[in-house]
Formats: sequence, C-alpha cells, structure tokens
Amino acid sequence: MKLPFFIIFLFLTVLFSCKKPEVDTNQEFFGWQVIRKEDALFDLELSKSGSKIFLLEPFFRINISEDNGASWENSFTNIDYYLSTSLAINEDKISMVAAEKGKIAISTQGEINGSNFWYSVDLDTAFNNLSVYNFDNHYWVLGTNSIRSKIYHLVFPSHTFLTSYINVPNLKKVKFIDSQYGWIFGENYIFHSNNSGYSWSEQLFMENTEFTSIDFLDLNNGWICTENGEILSTTNKGETWETIYSSPDYNFYSIEFINENKGWVGGYDKKNNDSDFGGILLYTEDGGMTWLKHPMKVEVIYEIVFVDENNGFALGNFSLMQTKTGGH
Repeated sequence: MKLPFFIIFLFLTVLFSCKKPEVDTNQEFFGWQVIRKEDALFDLELSKSGSKIFLLEPFFRINISEDNGASWENSFTNIDYYLSTSLAINEDKISMVAAEKGKIAISTQGEINGSNFWYSVDLDTAFNNLSVYNFDNHYWVLGTNSIRSKIYHLVFPSHTFLTSYINVPNLKKVKFIDSQYGWIFGENYIFHSNNSGYSWSEQLFMENTEFTSIDFLDLNNGWICTENGEILSTTNKGETWETIYSSPDYNFYSIEFINENKGWVGGYDKKNNDSDFGGILLYTEDGGMTWLKHPMKVEVIYEIVFVDENNGFALGNFSLMQTKTGGH
C-alpha cells in the first residue's frame, strides 16, 4: 500500500528538522573555529584548570585537553550514577564531580584518569542540583531544594568538612576568588561570604531574575549576567552592583572576562528565527561599558572559557568552538 504524499512529506520534514547544523570544522569564521560537533553538547560543562580544558559528560566520561583543544583524552570514571554538569580540579589533581541524588564523586590519587581512582560520597539526598567549585585545596558544594540551599566546604588533605545554610531556594552556582571570598547566585539573589562559606550575607535581590554566570578578575572587580539579558558589574566586592547592559531580546548563560577591559558573554537570541544558529555572542573592549555583537552566526552559547588572552572556547548546542586570536 502506498503512503499518501502528505505523510511522506511530513516524515521528511521532521527528519531533516532534527538534524544538527552542518558545520565545517576546518573553516574559521571571524576568529572562531568549530573543533568538535556532536548530536548534543548543551548538557556538558566546559571548565578549565590552569592550561587544561575539561568537558564533563553526564555519563561517566571526562574529556581532557592539554594542548588548547588540538587533542582530547577520554577518562571514564567507575561511578555508576548520573554525573551532573559540574567539575572542579586543583593543581594537585584532586578532582570532584557533582552527581545526582545528593552525591559527589572524588579522586584524590593525583590523576583524573582511570576508573580505580574515583569514589563516591553521599551528602544529603534532600538537596539536589549540586554544583561544585574549588580554589586550591578548598572545595565548595552547593545543593538546593524548594525551601533552602545547603553549602558544604571541604578542605584537602585534612578532609575538614563544614556546612552552612541559606534560607533561599533555587540557588544554582558557587564561585570563590580565593579561599575566603566567594559568591552564590541563582534565582533572584546574589549572596557573598568572606569567611570560606561559614556564613553568607545577601548582596542583591532582583525579582523575577535568574542570575546565570559570574566572573571576578580579582577581589573587587566582577561581572554577572542574567537570563533576562542583563549584565551587571561591581568594583567593590559586590557590595553594590550596577546594570551596565540590558536587552530584552537576549538570554545570557555565560560571561567571561580575559582582563579588566576585554570580556565575552553568550546566550540565546530570542528574535533569531534560525533554528540552527539562534545564539548570541557579544564582546566588550572597555570593561563592559559598551558591548558589540560578534558577526559570526552561532548556536545558543552555554559556556565561554578563556585559558589566556588568545586561547578561548565556546560551547554551543552541537559544537565546541575555539579561538586562538582572542575571538577576532
């Protein structure tokens, strides 16, 4: 029996609409080049430790590059549960990965490679959506639920273990500039600690706002972006924040500053009807006072990481992009 023409047409339309965009990995566009493409990269985390770049995959695999993305080594952990997109590693190669159901995976054997080096730690199943961050041998784990958020502070090799609470739900990420000063942010709030996370104070409340990414160059100067298309800056440790850019057309997911003048922010362009390249990539060369749209057509950008002033990476829906020229 022959299928009606409109059914065949509908099937082909759905099939081709689900394909990832065809991108030439050998071609450079306005200073950026695609170095990896897959069916889905948006649920990976792109992070760095010194000169190393890491791509964390949810199912037990960590991708490592020590040559600015020219080659990648795969490391499989022996952890048999879902890894969330959060990885921290220090210079001594003490590694920590957040996972599902209140668990973290830790490697303290001097190598991130090899399944035998990893062990799991149960924290608190009442707090999910864990994220981790480290400075030197200090590690912080943030968990949240519908009522409040819980912060763990672990120090290696002494294994000092402290906990604190913030009576606000839906806080998403933690970041420290040194072993004492750090920030936690998420839905509506930014919190700050000056004592390694032992206690937290509210710095900013913005109703109906999702803070998505923060970056500090030093103790005083920092920037944060929101899902509402806003960029805020501070010059006094976050005691005051000033909105320096705002556009209702964008959702921002990642912000990264190379130095006090040059910075990048990426996300989603809500007015872009291109289903393959619906992202936005903005840059500044004056500390964030003015922002310019990069001319390259990009996918939705979820993470931006720069190793130095020239070498950077941007993670999209299907592609990992690299620049060796500072993005231009």
